[in-house]
Amino acid sequence: MVHDNDAQHWITCLGLAHHPEGSWFRETHRSAETIPEAGLPARFPGERCFSTAIHFLLE
Repeated sequence: MVHDNDAQHWITCLGLAHHPEGSWFRETHRSAETIPEAGLPARFPGERCFSTAIHFLLE
């Protein structure tokens, strides 16, 4: 029997993928607009999205 508080229930229900560092995640939003590389500090290679959002589950 699966309960709403079981991790496997939420992994399946939300379509989460295994994260390489452990846990589970799924991106839920990625902005269409980006910040060009020239507008970012040198430590950021390439452009970056204005924003992203994820579901993240730790078991």
